[in-house]
Amino acid sequence: MNLDFTQVFANQFVITPNAALDVPGFDRMMLGDWAVFVGPDLPHLRLSDRRGHAQAVLLGLASDGGDTLIAQDYLADLDRGDPGYDSAVRDRAEALVGRWLLLALPGGHAPDLPARLYCDAGCTLSAVYDPTTRTVASTLNMALGRAPIPNPVIPPDRVQAGEAVYTLSQTPDAHVRLIRTNHYLDMTRFEPVRHWPRSPLPACPDPQEVPNTIAQDMRRSLSNLVLAVGARRNLVLGLSGGRDSRLMAAALGPVLGRIRMVYGHATNFMTRVDVMLGQRIAETLKVPYRVLDTDDPDHVAPRPFAIRQARRAFAIATGGFGTILTEDVLGLTRHLPPGAVLLRGGLLDISRAVWWRGWPKRRTQLGTGEAEQMLNLVSGHAQMLNTADSPLRTQYRAWRKTLPPDRLKLIHDYIFLEFFYPASWQRYYGTQGGFCLCMGCDRALIDAFLSVPVETRFSAELQQDLVRALSPELADIPTHFELRQHLRDMRS
Repeated sequence: MNLDFTQVFANQFVITPNAALDVPGFDRMMLGDWAVFVGPDLPHLRLSDRRGHAQAVLLGLASDGGDTLIAQDYLADLDRGDPGYDSAVRDRAEALVGRWLLLALPGGHAPDLPARLYCDAGCTLSAVYDPTTRTVASTLNMALGRAPIPNPVIPPDRVQAGEAVYTLSQTPDAHVRLIRTNHYLDMTRFEPVRHWPRSPLPACPDPQEVPNTIAQDMRRSLSNLVLAVGARRNLVLGLSGGRDSRLMAAALGPVLGRIRMVYGHATNFMTRVDVMLGQRIAETLKVPYRVLDTDDPDHVAPRPFAIRQARRAFAIATGGFGTILTEDVLGLTRHLPPGAVLLRGGLLDISRAVWWRGWPKRRTQLGTGEAEQMLNLVSGHAQMLNTADSPLRTQYRAWRKTLPPDRLKLIHDYIFLEFFYPASWQRYYGTQGGFCLCMGCDRALIDAFLSVPVETRFSAELQQDLVRALSPELADIPTHFELRQHLRDMRS
């Protein structure tokens, strides 16, 4: 197939007790009994405590909410011998913003405690783990040293046929599971343990103050992350006519000049409509905008063999999760600056309650049965939930019990955060063009969004008000949904 291992898995990793393992082209670090192998394109740091003991490894890019990336001294004011050390590390992990994983050893005062693997607020540096080999890795193919054993609960052929998706941390393999948002992985028992949320949901501000209050929080969080990452790496921003894209551009207004390239990709009629709206937003915000168009005379379309290779590389890199992005297949991402960080809207869509679609107007009154119906929609396996001993039903009920009582009214949001996001971000290990960074991976910001009533978020009223508060000049630019609907009406 002529595919290079190091290139295909360049932004991936393996964490294993097998120190003798050899992963070609990867950096190797030891942390206690764990060997951590990291691909050449995945940022990583070793963190030490006050006494210089190596206590943690950070994979990915993260800040503590400020405008600089965390450095090797992030834990240097803590002493592993202090009784409160492990709680302090947990607090530090929960404060991180960005796309990251943190493997942390226990403090010396309690050596029998397990090492813990924490993830970002959306588990966007997604990972899988195999309890049978005590291995954690970025993707299925990096985790397995054997052929996959087909998952009997959610059969891979159903997923490939588009009849189901992987949910409840399931993967194509019978034994391997996905890391779960808001949980750390106990590296001794190899089980997820909830650590967030630990406090009641914040009270929603006065309705008149909601847009301004959240807009300020959002601008601070997103802008600081751009300043932090942009000081070290080239940033690129895909800007279209979508709601989340426009909201992100509105929030980043004052720091858009730090982004090297703002662009849109055009491959057909509807994406060209998106690009037209993206151009209008960029012009309004006075930033240059580049169109990557397959019809551009300067664009050389990849040959059929290259397209097949791109699809093969994606399938191998992701281990069977998702489909390759159109812009990757058609070679548009090769026009991006090398080694770039690609900013994506990601978790901003929780501001419009995307996982509540299809529910009646009284969306906040949820019973167990309704939540399980929602799980049916997520998994596509309604028939597997209709029996009392269904594995999915049992796993779902066990997970539901871990949520604090005041969060149960937001159960669809937590299904979205804790099951959909870890699975959906597996595909970005196969993305070409750079390291993808999800904007909005900030636990405090997510809680601010969740404090707003579901009806307000679901109607898109919150997003509209946020755009007006952040960049009122964008408020009258239609979204691609509105423009597409107008075009359909004209045709009918």
